[in-house]
Amino acid sequence: MKIFCAVANNNWELPNLIQPLKDMGHEIVLYDWKAKGYDQYSESWTTKKKQMNDELLGLVKKSQKLRKFDLFFGYLSDPVIEPEYITEISLLMPTLNFSCNDIFTFDRGHKLTSSKFDLNWTTNKAAVKNYESVGAKVFVTPHGINPKAYTLTTKTIPNKMFDVSFVGQLYGYRIQLFNHLTQLNISYALYGRIPFQKMLQTYLETKVNLNFSGAPGANFYDLKNKQLRLRDFEIPAAGGLYLTERCDFVQELYEEDEEILFYSSPQEMVDKILFYSNDKNRIKAKMMAQAGQRRCLSEYTSEKIFNRVFKEMGLV
Repeated sequence: MKIFCAVANNNWELPNLIQPLKDMGHEIVLYDWKAKGYDQYSESWTTKKKQMNDELLGLVKKSQKLRKFDLFFGYLSDPVIEPEYITEISLLMPTLNFSCNDIFTFDRGHKLTSSKFDLNWTTNKAAVKNYESVGAKVFVTPHGINPKAYTLTTKTIPNKMFDVSFVGQLYGYRIQLFNHLTQLNISYALYGRIPFQKMLQTYLETKVNLNFSGAPGANFYDLKNKQLRLRDFEIPAAGGLYLTERCDFVQELYEEDEEILFYSSPQEMVDKILFYSNDKNRIKAKMMAQAGQRRCLSEYTSEKIFNRVFKEMGLV
């Protein structure tokens, strides 16, 4: 297919959303507004937004004249684009929009534009009601992982340097839970945003890779404030042993204690980290990490997930 993509790359979007489409043989025209210097978080965005929207629409129309496109694929939100631009693009070709953070931010992120897309792809089951409330068509399926991206450039497998690690922002109850670990006699790594290859290396240097599923400001025990994370796929895909919160939307993707680990309390989190970071249990840990990797790379690749969405749209 010929696909026009409006996706700003921060760190994971190009390897997991754009490159897989190219590898599948699709012809891609990419509009990355961030690479063009636009920033929706800047003080000047109020005046820059129309300029960016006009530029995007103009490029879509120009590209459509040169070659007929089969799909417009966006990773867009209300702060980035005005609804009327989506309406106009939808007159030219089918439109699809992706979102993975739409449970808690729907009102400020998708309430105005979602009904203008032909289909909204969400990774969160709990977000479906948000789309339906405004009459938007929605399809639920997890993230896809590009297997080629989750391989270290070095052939040397890193040694296990850390008992536990977490890569991500420390907000909400994440700080409190991670503080439980700093009081233990274990080695740990804690990173915010780091280069992609450094992130992969950390996953493999770590005996137990930790995840938190809650939203900023959420209570740990409030299950309604949990959502699917890219880490739910990144860490297993890279071959790391993964420990995440016990949520039904992740439990249906992996076999517990066979492919990945779950916890429902701070104490269970601590107990499992201590058990699986113990060298006496390294074989069990290794076998589980390998099983999780097999599951992820067999069922949750970008190609398979994209084809699910394309089938829903009647494009394949």
